[in-house]
Amino acid sequence: MSELNFTRLKHYRLAVLLPLLTALAIEVFLSLQTTNGSALGAFSWVRFSLLTGVLISLYWLHLILQQSSQSDASVGWLRSLASLDAALVVLLLVWALFMTSLFVYNPDPMRNQPLEPVFDPVLMLQEWQLSLYYFWQFGVMAAVIFFYYWMNRYHFIRKILAQHGVYVYVLSSTLWLLLTYPVFAWLVLQLPLTIPDQSLLPSEDHNIFAAMNLLAAGSIWALTAPFILAFERQQGAKEVAEIKQQQVQAELKMLQQQVNPHFLFNTLNSIYALCLTGAANAATMLLNLSDLLRYVVYEGQKSRVLLSEDLDYLKNYIELQRMRLGDRCKLSWLANINDSQAKIAPLLLVMLVENAFKHGIEPTSAAGKIDIHSSLENGEFVFTCTNSLADIPNASHEAGIGLENLQRRLQLTYPGQHNLTSQQTGSLWHAELRILL
Repeated sequence: MSELNFTRLKHYRLAVLLPLLTALAIEVFLSLQTTNGSALGAFSWVRFSLLTGVLISLYWLHLILQQSSQSDASVGWLRSLASLDAALVVLLLVWALFMTSLFVYNPDPMRNQPLEPVFDPVLMLQEWQLSLYYFWQFGVMAAVIFFYYWMNRYHFIRKILAQHGVYVYVLSSTLWLLLTYPVFAWLVLQLPLTIPDQSLLPSEDHNIFAAMNLLAAGSIWALTAPFILAFERQQGAKEVAEIKQQQVQAELKMLQQQVNPHFLFNTLNSIYALCLTGAANAATMLLNLSDLLRYVVYEGQKSRVLLSEDLDYLKNYIELQRMRLGDRCKLSWLANINDSQAKIAPLLLVMLVENAFKHGIEPTSAAGKIDIHSSLENGEFVFTCTNSLADIPNASHEAGIGLENLQRRLQLTYPGQHNLTSQQTGSLWHAELRILL
């Protein structure tokens, strides 16, 4: 519990302090900048508050996306907002707003450059008509930038680079830039802000074929490519990990479904034998079987259950077998579990006990013995099951499908955190399972 509280506290500090300090550093930087010998102005609490609120909101959105399950459709729209496309859209909108603020703050901005870099949201609201006039034009320029990025990511990188290699990608990208940059330069020249001696083009003139315009288009192309490649690689690795996780869960479910019928058939055969002999305890055994199946159906499908509950289930199973076998089985049970909150994957231990009855007690009418010990110390759970072997010529004591399933479940559920040994020692079969819970 203390570790959980510490984790929450750490997330809280990061969610508040990190955006706060970042916004403070940005605001101090802006307040220290000078243009033509004059400072940008005193510390702006409005600008600082807006920036802090945006950064904190983005951090909490990041936490929600990290903690949410990929199959949860209710947060699907949040994930789309955190995509690379959305991040670029946000950056371009911020750029358009900043440029709008510069043009609103500086009178006749196209003729009075360089502009004083001021972001004044209050003035933008007061001059909202002028702000809209500037904003839509910078929005057109932002759309041009986004279109270059979109073509680079979804056509040239995902299709040409992935299918034909770097050489074809570079050649086709060069051809694309040479053919399209004059078209987009012409589009920018149609904006109302363009004046006879000044334009919004990187070349700042009216020559749509100027080399500076091509350099700007190529820079956008070159700058977005590494981010796209890094993001695509991260997404690909994430998708592979999710697929592997889904495969593991599907295999675990399949293995659990194999365990359940194995136990059910063995127990039903035991009750069937009692019914044939007219035993009075057949009804009690059916009731015990009902309790066991209820545990299998409702608890056996969980990833973890309380260790005490799984041991109780095992005791009920053993009692069911003892009712059937009577004096043929001498059983010793010793448990030393001090942690009542310890949890374990369900229906692991019963496989060892089932094999003890199946190979040690059931094949012969002679008396047999089973010793079961379990302990939990320093987070390590140790379970041992030792049974006598039936003295039957040519009898096979090899592990069957039950132990194979158990070994596979342990590999999937406790990778690198378990050790299972099962071997014959003289007239005894000894199985030991160690798990770090």
